Amino acid sequence: MTDPFREIREHVPIADAAERYGLHAGRGGMIRCPGGTHEDRHPSAKIYPTRIHCFTCGRSWDAVDLVEELFNRTPIEAARKIDRDYGLNLFPDTPPGEEERRRAARERAERDAGRGRIGDFEVWAVRASSTIAAYLRLLEQWKREHAPKTPDEAIHPLFAEACHNIDKWDHLYLQAFVDGEFEDRIQLYKEHRRRIEAIAKRIETIG
Repeated sequence: MTDPFREIREHVPIADAAERYGLHAGRGGMIRCPGGTHEDRHPSAKIYPTRIHCFTCGRSWDAVDLVEELFNRTPIEAARKIDRDYGLNLFPDTPPGEEERRRAARERAERDAGRGRIGDFEVWAVRASSTIAAYLRLLEQWKREHAPKTPDEAIHPLFAEACHNIDKWDHLYLQAFVDGEFEDRIQLYKEHRRRIEAIAKRIETIG
């Protein structure tokens, strides 16, 4: 039997869903956080290929999650709305609530499995996620505030750092904490632990 949640994730681009439901992206795919649980004067969420992720609150949304959030729907109601809006015809014979129960059970199993596998490593992963998110916010700020005003103006070192590092750390964050699995976070730890710790200390001195 077709899983409508999977079909929606595969066939409804999150950028298209965001635009359709009133979230208009600015430069770099940045939008205001859909969650509305914190102040967001400057857009703190970014549209990735498969999800929206907020660097401030740490939450992520796929298309179904987004409609749940924006329209105060249950997962199955959100999926049905997307199904109707996009003409996907995924729910002709599915009893209401069946897919919602299946999805919830799947998510509980994944969370339980994750806790068992991660153990104490979760502490480092949470700190690393916060550190990289804070660094990305600083890079975006530096790129915006220190951009040269004229062609002859000297390049500010913070602007150069931002241009050099935004794409790299954005990719690492996406790979490890948005779309990634446990193994991706282990790889991040092995390859970038010292650099992340150095960034954390630097952010403390700045803040």
